[in-house]
Amino acid sequence: MKRYTVALLAGVTMLSACAQQHPTAETHRASAQRQTPSEEAQWQQRAAQARAQAQQQQAQGKLASTDQQFLNEAARDGALEVKLGSLAMAQGTTPAVQQLGDRLMKDHTKANEELQKLVDQQGWRIPLAPADGEQTMRQLSQLSGREFERAYLQRMVEDHQKDLAAFEREVDEGQNPAVKAWAAQVVPQLREHLNLVQKTAQELSQQENAGAVPTAPILPNTGGGSASER
Repeated sequence: MKRYTVALLAGVTMLSACAQQHPTAETHRASAQRQTPSEEAQWQQRAAQARAQAQQQQAQGKLASTDQQFLNEAARDGALEVKLGSLAMAQGTTPAVQQLGDRLMKDHTKANEELQKLVDQQGWRIPLAPADGEQTMRQLSQLSGREFERAYLQRMVEDHQKDLAAFEREVDEGQNPAVKAWAAQVVPQLREHLNLVQKTAQELSQQENAGAVPTAPILPNTGGGSASER
């Protein structure tokens, strides 16, 4: 009897040890239930991180109001300059003004294409139609000869001075790196255009006072104009 009791106790001890080494299905379920809150917290954290990343990417795709306004004005004015350049070629009477109009028209066309490419790459929506160009076109188209040339050159000086200040301000204060880079690329061309317009206007005035016709200025060959203005 004594030997039987000892054997029975030994068997119970072995079963208990096996149970500890090999958990039952109930033990697995209990363990899983204890881990669930921790796993859920981890997934919630990962979901929050994903939402934050998505919001950040979405914010990067948006434009600050100042950048948006700059691009709107650059697109609008660039389209107008193309039309005014074409008008100068048709209604100008001196080679200097006609050549200047051709140069500005080509450069602004190139700039508009580069701006449109930037807008498409970034997925932005920028209106490219000029807002106030029709009135300017009507006013200048009613003029001819030297009267047209004086008005056209005056408008070009004023526009380029304004544009140069706007582009330099965007380079210094803009928020979007892509917009700032495009503006920085255009600034040298704007300065060159302003110098050419001022030189042509000065020569035209001097030649008129002397009773002669101004000759065409020598314009550098830029292959149709690099990142032109606005």
